[in-house]
Amino acid sequence: MELHFDHELDDVFSIDFRKSRVIIPQDIREELKRLVAPWRQELLKGLARLTSANTTRLHGPADKAIDKHKEFTKNSDIKVDGDSVTIRNQNQIKPAVIEGIRIYDDKTVRVHEEDSILGDELWEPSCDGEGNTCVTLGKSHPYFHKMYNVCKDNIEAMKALDMLLWSLANAEHGEFSETNQHTLKGYRQKVSQTLRYLSIELPDVEEE
Repeated sequence: MELHFDHELDDVFSIDFRKSRVIIPQDIREELKRLVAPWRQELLKGLARLTSANTTRLHGPADKAIDKHKEFTKNSDIKVDGDSVTIRNQNQIKPAVIEGIRIYDDKTVRVHEEDSILGDELWEPSCDGEGNTCVTLGKSHPYFHKMYNVCKDNIEAMKALDMLLWSLANAEHGEFSETNQHTLKGYRQKVSQTLRYLSIELPDVEEE
């Protein structure tokens, strides 16, 4: 999408004489979001349709590898009681509640997919009913489709990506505390935002 305008709107968009920045006013930004929303939804549906690999099944090797080494990678104690999840680790000696965490019933799966994640992040930490750390991947993030499309013919590469993303979630659980939880979330948002831009450099998913 491109937005074209002439010099008469320089003040509106806070453009300096070097033409080095554009600041879109909040009201215009919201209107642009509304206008492109239907197009964006169709694009995301198309990406999901064109991703040739069935990534849900292909997470299996990573699930097994992660479970195999759980005794050595566990760095937090997570307790699930209904919809309530508490965590303890080296930073959080007393149990602290993790708000809004996804809880999965299947205890054999460590890498999950959801259509989208709040904030349109690439990943977020989650857990299963036994308190094992899981990672949830947001399929609406453009990097999701492109990275798995690049590795669609290489199971070991997909497993490596899955293990990396799971390790990020596991590290977040290991560092979680009531005082730094927002910092951890901000870190995840910044990484996801950066990967959104960098995903432009990866090949588009093409229909076979």
